[in-house]
Amino acid sequence: MPESTSYTRPNPQVLQNVALPFYPRGTGIETLKKGQKLLSEATVIPFVEVMWGLEGIGEVVLYEQKFQIRENDVFFYLPGERHSRYALSETWKRRWFCFDGPFAQAFMLSYQYPRLQHALQPYPADRFEELERNISEDDPFCVRKSAALIMELLAFASGTNCSMGSGKIAKQALEIISAHLYDPYFDVGTLSESLHVSKNHLINLFREYTGKTPGRYILNNRLEQAMSLLRGTDAPVREVALRCGFAEPRTFTRFIKRALGVSPLEVRKKKDRIENFSAPEIFK
Repeated sequence: MPESTSYTRPNPQVLQNVALPFYPRGTGIETLKKGQKLLSEATVIPFVEVMWGLEGIGEVVLYEQKFQIRENDVFFYLPGERHSRYALSETWKRRWFCFDGPFAQAFMLSYQYPRLQHALQPYPADRFEELERNISEDDPFCVRKSAALIMELLAFASGTNCSMGSGKIAKQALEIISAHLYDPYFDVGTLSESLHVSKNHLINLFREYTGKTPGRYILNNRLEQAMSLLRGTDAPVREVALRCGFAEPRTFTRFIKRALGVSPLEVRKKKDRIENFSAPEIFK
């Protein structure tokens, strides 16, 4: 059996006597180990559930479609939707909350969220903890407070549609990098903002597609440009640095030394071609 902790309203089967568009029903944490599989029957899920990936990788199967859920990915299912879930990694930990009522499904669909998206905001642990404290109370204020917290959590869930796939996002990233490669103020943070994805999510998708992190890819290409200019032109080191995307010559010099073991001037003086160079591991 999975490890789980849950918090529910006093009577999950009965809606509270408070006028609301939906009614908070429960929240909790679940950890599945590899090989464990849970199957939900439609008759026992008369509510909307939103799950938030915390650790590891899990998979949900809904309408014969598979959805992989990673850290900070958000997925939801609607009342009556039969689904299964299991861990792909050694352990998969997820946080969840659910709500019901006659307008619960319409309320969830009004957000027009894709089934699976990667949240741009960090996991809101404090909001979940506050929901735990309020959802078990029958006081009208606590009921309304729980509903407000669920709306906050749905706001935090806003993100990037994971159905775009790693390939499409990575290709867009490569196009943007190509256009801004030698801009001294361009970095992975700027790239992630341009694509409207979190930095960590971009790094994972880019590595999956190219085998390298975007930072390493950028620096490898800048290093190739530096080698070409240092060995093929008489341009001053300051100019070479700027043309390779380094605002400060000192930063450029440190970069070359860490990558090749020699200074830019020594690279220029060497008669033998320096082969097999790559961006140093320190620049990730």
